[in-house]
Amino acid sequence: MLRLGMAEADTQDQDDGPMAFWEFHDLLFHTRSLGGRHVYPVGASYRFQGQRPSLPLIKQACGGEVVTLPRLSAEMAARMEAPLSRVLESRRSLREFDPRPMTLQELGAFLYASARVQKTMRDNRHEEDLSLRPHAGGGARHPLEIYPLVRACQGLEAGAYHYDPLRHALERVPGEPALLKELLAQNPHIVEGPQPPQVSLCIAARIGRTAWKYQSIAYKVINQDLGCLYQTFYMTATALGLAPCAIGSLDASLTGEALGVDWRREPFVGLFTLGCATGQPADAMGNAT
Repeated sequence: MLRLGMAEADTQDQDDGPMAFWEFHDLLFHTRSLGGRHVYPVGASYRFQGQRPSLPLIKQACGGEVVTLPRLSAEMAARMEAPLSRVLESRRSLREFDPRPMTLQELGAFLYASARVQKTMRDNRHEEDLSLRPHAGGGARHPLEIYPLVRACQGLEAGAYHYDPLRHALERVPGEPALLKELLAQNPHIVEGPQPPQVSLCIAARIGRTAWKYQSIAYKVINQDLGCLYQTFYMTATALGLAPCAIGSLDASLTGEALGVDWRREPFVGLFTLGCATGQPADAMGNAT
């Protein structure tokens, strides 16, 4: 094993070397999801084509109440016209929120500008549908699903929802009432922020959407998709004057059970919080100015 490079001698100096920073699962993931250190296929192998159909472009609705979201109003569109250089320089993770809850108009503008389906495309060669959206997605597959947990939003009842990026609408998620109550009571900023976010965006990945095409790198591509979505969320929230923050981890088990999502098909991979930024005065219509 030493000769093959599968093991290294256990020496005291090893504790002071670069390998001390690697946890086993991180090293395994890094090595296995890149080419060069194994002999497995890597990349767009389409290994499931001819065996099972690709997952549909849009997740099937669960039958809950549907709330059609507003698009960009003139006031929201004006905010989105902020210069990119100013948005980039202003971007920060914000964990404190104004007493004024964000509005349905702001939430709709945020999701419309960052996550909606802009265009659908048919890949006849592989017999599947793809889409273009404001955030980048590996192979235009876009496996990420957004579940807003709403605690305070003017014009929208508190509860759990699923975002439909094609219809630009929210669908109420029935979920498990007791677990949903527990989930909504959690404060992801309990250490650094005094109050829970007005909206938490739980992000899951329909892993089959990506793994149907990509071999060895499917989960890596999903994490790259998540990073692209996070940055798009940050830029959009900053332009709109909202308070955004990406969270490093989440209780994936509780979230899945509360929302009735099977982790084997659709694991939760990210969490992003959102609210009305402090210091944003409201006009007569309740919109930040």
